[in-house]
Amino acid sequence: MVYIGAVEITRKYFEQGWPYVAVYMLLLLEHGYLFGSNDQMDFMPYARHLQDPSLYTSDFYINCISQQFNERWLLGHLIALIPHGVWPGFFLSVHFGCTVLLMAGMKKWAAHFVSSSAAQWTAILITLIVLYHRNLGGNELYYNMLTASNLAKAFAIWALWYAFKGKTGPSSVLIALCTYFHPIVGAQVFTLSMILSPPGQNIRLAFISLALILPYLLSLFIHLDESISASLFSDIMFVRNAHHFFPASFGLINYILLAPFFLFGTYRFWIIDKRMAMMLTVIMVGCLFYSLGILMMPKYVIMTQWFKTTIWLKFFCVVATINWIKGLPNGSIMSYSIKPHFILFGLIILFCVTKVIKNYWTDSPLYQLPWSQRSEDEKTAQNAKILSNQNEVFLVPPDFTAFKYYAERSTYVDWKALPHNGVCLGDWWQRISKVYGISLDDRGGLNSIYLKANDHLFRLTSEDKAEFKSRGITFIVFKSGQSGPYSIEKL
Repeated sequence: MVYIGAVEITRKYFEQGWPYVAVYMLLLLEHGYLFGSNDQMDFMPYARHLQDPSLYTSDFYINCISQQFNERWLLGHLIALIPHGVWPGFFLSVHFGCTVLLMAGMKKWAAHFVSSSAAQWTAILITLIVLYHRNLGGNELYYNMLTASNLAKAFAIWALWYAFKGKTGPSSVLIALCTYFHPIVGAQVFTLSMILSPPGQNIRLAFISLALILPYLLSLFIHLDESISASLFSDIMFVRNAHHFFPASFGLINYILLAPFFLFGTYRFWIIDKRMAMMLTVIMVGCLFYSLGILMMPKYVIMTQWFKTTIWLKFFCVVATINWIKGLPNGSIMSYSIKPHFILFGLIILFCVTKVIKNYWTDSPLYQLPWSQRSEDEKTAQNAKILSNQNEVFLVPPDFTAFKYYAERSTYVDWKALPHNGVCLGDWWQRISKVYGISLDDRGGLNSIYLKANDHLFRLTSEDKAEFKSRGITFIVFKSGQSGPYSIEKL
């Protein structure tokens, strides 16, 4: 009897759990996996510095954020507690856990409005794969690397759910966790939770949440430096982050595809759930005010990053659309209960077909899994580590984001790692403009800036190199063209 009970429990957990594993594998196939590069630049080298203070002693970004309490303080210190040797496996495990938690929350939400399990997974797949890269502001619910954003959103979707169900205690704690890892996401989820919370629960939710997050937010606020002018701040953000902050840079095709979709989804929720409809309406109206406000007081409007909230708008509108399809005369197909092995078979087929199509039509995504072969960027960074001493300072191309972590060497400035302190931000821009030859008039997008900066590094004169050496730069990494091989030169 004990054996039969154990088998039954195992079967139950397998049936509930394997779809999450299968979809996670599908996400890895579609989007790849990054470790030690891209957005991880702003906390992984910082965590390594906390583990070993002899690393990055002359690094501009590390020195900037180490001077004060910052938004990556918690994540950096938590990661620093993990032995460096197990980071590859640890990061992948946490990324998997965050993704499963996110998908479980998405499924919980979808199940509230759509009864069919197949339809619920359809909503998740449409959001995380089909409509991926179709967004306003370059933001998504899922990312192919472990970041503060992944952690925050995994908590955020459950914070919204518990607020919706009137459970203010769990919702408040989850809002706090969101805020500690990503203050912007936390503040936005707090606002949306206040709308979703049932009448009479709002004040209690606000009181508990603010008691948990205000000390943290005030600690960040008092360390903000307002020395940089609003106009310069706006210009820098346009050159560096126009795709995130300026609605005119979000792409016309995204507005054409998403605007009617968002309007329809919101309209559908006015029919089936007024609180949900109110939240989605507030998000859209907030985007309109953001678009107007950025023309008048861009510095303070940018700080809200309100277009990040459209990640929730997209997912919930997918759910609303599927709810509507189910109500059509021929929509009963969405209600069929598909057996687990059929779903698994379908996911495997989709997995294989996607891989063939992806590899045939486009470049395969980058896989920096623990067992993957080292990329050329990683090899170059590790070669730079061998060729240099620990106190050397490098100047690298702006798109060479894997360098700092894998080389464990200081950099003069990083395009991707952006300090938010006013004094450091102004200094950051001075360094960027000097070493990459970029001006505030360069507004052609990231690819254009990368091409110009790489070409500038390739064509440096002896006088340029002598000046860079006087600034403390001892090595330059450059490449010929956008995809040419890297060269390392000692000054």
